[in-house]
Amino acid sequence: MGVCAVHEAMGQFLDQVCAKIRCRAVHQDIRDELAGHMQELAGRYQADGMDADAAAREAVRQMGDSAAIGAQLDKKHRPRTDWPTLLFMALFVACGALAMAVCSRGIAARTVGNEWYYFQRFLCYMPLGAAVLAALYFFDYTRLQKRPWIWLVAGAALFAAARLFGAAVAGRYYLAMGPLSVSPMHIAPVLFLIGFAGLIERYRGGGAAEVVKLCVVAAVTLLLLVGYPCLGNALVLAAVYAVLLTAAVLRGHFRGRRRVYLLALYGTGAVLLLMTWLYLVLEHYDVGRFTEFLNFGASDASGNGWIYQQIHNFLSAASWIGPGMHRITIDMALPEPHTNLVLVALIAEAGILAGIAVAALCSLLVCRMAVTAHKTRQGFGHYLSLAMCALIGLEFLFGILGGLGWMPLFDIGVPFLSYGGSNYLASMAAVGLSLSVWRRGRMLPSAPPAAARPRGRFLTIEDGQMLIRWK
Repeated sequence: MGVCAVHEAMGQFLDQVCAKIRCRAVHQDIRDELAGHMQELAGRYQADGMDADAAAREAVRQMGDSAAIGAQLDKKHRPRTDWPTLLFMALFVACGALAMAVCSRGIAARTVGNEWYYFQRFLCYMPLGAAVLAALYFFDYTRLQKRPWIWLVAGAALFAAARLFGAAVAGRYYLAMGPLSVSPMHIAPVLFLIGFAGLIERYRGGGAAEVVKLCVVAAVTLLLLVGYPCLGNALVLAAVYAVLLTAAVLRGHFRGRRRVYLLALYGTGAVLLLMTWLYLVLEHYDVGRFTEFLNFGASDASGNGWIYQQIHNFLSAASWIGPGMHRITIDMALPEPHTNLVLVALIAEAGILAGIAVAALCSLLVCRMAVTAHKTRQGFGHYLSLAMCALIGLEFLFGILGGLGWMPLFDIGVPFLSYGGSNYLASMAAVGLSLSVWRRGRMLPSAPPAAARPRGRFLTIEDGQMLIRWK
């Protein structure tokens, strides 16, 4: 048997192994690794005096049963289901329905003549959100990486379309799509982060010029949110950008000194944040309202400090379980409790333990999404899941702390709980993308380049036996 025939036998062995593996994305890596092991074995046999043909045949024989190897590798690379996250999401849907049912009765009856209006609207958005989450869960997220600029342009186009064709409500523009209204300030950040994560991966191995490009992209998208205007969402998006760039620098994603990158990023970010904050406080955001937050609303209880006084009164009167003293007048004393102040309304109606349970559920979901980001080996998947985790986590933080009066109120609700179709669908999309990354965690090759990738990622040979790595 000639050399070509031996190589043909090795190829047949590799074909038989890969035929058992349904995840085609790992076929080439597995073929390369198995071929490397066979060549290594053949080299040892040749060193012991075998001719090339006999050494190659023996190497193929020593590899074992191709069907068994393929079956084990297929089991290793099957899609995974993140059952804890799905459980948390089911609980959040139940909490959202409860929140809309208990805190919107009075205001809905007074404004639209139907005390169950917001609850019924939530029931309409709930299947849409579930459909978005399921669609992204089964979607191959790596397709989003190919053209990152498309997602950045799509987010910007959403703002332009709202301005040109949308209806103005309280100084902001919304796109009407049948019975639904689309808010760019909730949908666009998800699109921006998809594109930003793709650019980070595209610029892998770059230097200071690539970092500057990413900062420029971040600045432009933030200006779109600030001009909408929506300071809260802009602050959240800026913080997520900072998390992504910090993670990329610390992981050695860019050439150069990490400390210099971090000092430049945070120094520039701090100056821009201060300038933006001063401008918005002086021009748009009421200075008195911020001052009253610092004074807990005590110096102007009938004006800017009224909302903080009401939050304090409701929380101090809440019972541990069940409705507190203010159950009858909750809609009369809190402005639109179904949005920013939904947690206060839920605590006043269901008790302090309900608020603690919601906060704990928020923490568990964010921690689980962080686990997905930490365990993801594929570069784009890591940054995408980290972005969605940071987005949901910071929205929880702003929504909960602002709603409880522990920080200035921004137009940021609690994800999955506050009323609103766009923010609900955007939050579902963020979790769906994280689930998609987790599902394909075993199915995709690692991020490092081939030169830096350790051999034996799938298999290793010890004492003449081939072992399959499961982690």
